[in-house]
Amino acid sequence: MRIYLDDTRPTPDDYIRTYTVEETIELILQNDGQVQCVSLDNDLGEGFLEGREVLKWIEEQAYNNTIRPIPQILIHSANPVAQDEMITARYNAYKFWAQHGYDIIK
Repeated sequence: MRIYLDDTRPTPDDYIRTYTVEETIELILQNDGQVQCVSLDNDLGEGFLEGREVLKWIEEQAYNNTIRPIPQILIHSANPVAQDEMITARYNAYKFWAQHGYDIIK
């Protein structure tokens, strides 16, 4: 399964579209171990949580070993500050999964 979180861009082929942080997290939880890719935007519109919250959540879950690794986490946000935070959270998630014995980084 491939998940694409965005409010405006067209959904790439073979991706399931989500529009909110909550919807994305719920889909990851429902399909734990079957998610091959998550592609995240940050700025999802006024009044909505930002996409970086998904990566912060993934980072925490990886630390606690409560979800299985997601082999590919992509960031397609144009927000440079959010990109930096998201890159750091992604790095940490992969590091934590490696510490738990997963070998997903190729």
